[in-house]
Amino acid sequence: MLKILNNSLNGITLGQRKVDLDDATLDESSCSLEFDRKHKIQSDSQVITLSSSETCDEFSLNGKIINFSNLEKFVEEENPLVEISDEEKYFYTFPQYNLVLYVDYKDKLFLQVLIYDESIKDLYEIAGKNTQTSKKVNLKV
Repeated sequence: MLKILNNSLNGITLGQRKVDLDDATLDESSCSLEFDRKHKIQSDSQVITLSSSETCDEFSLNGKIINFSNLEKFVEEENPLVEISDEEKYFYTFPQYNLVLYVDYKDKLFLQVLIYDESIKDLYEIAGKNTQTSKKVNLKV
């Protein structure tokens, strides 16, 4: 199960330098990592996004299990930015957690679970604000 705890996903932390990650962690990780490009030396690059490598039907967020039996309540309580794709899949951006969920309600899958660094929050949050509708989203749980 994916475990998000503060700024980490399965034990890898946002802002962690590439040089500080061992090869086994990089190779065997259940998540994909994106590094910044600010540094001239590649090994000094820092993790700016962490995302699930595979789909899942639940994950842990700061100790709370999120799945399709409680997703609707979680969305209502946390009031995320919402974008709906052409395929009727939902993108939820939760700025308070630096979290993006790509959700397929039909198949009851999280297609992607992603956390992002504060340094790139505008890339995720501005896009969500530009597409968010003011009406309540009708969830298809």
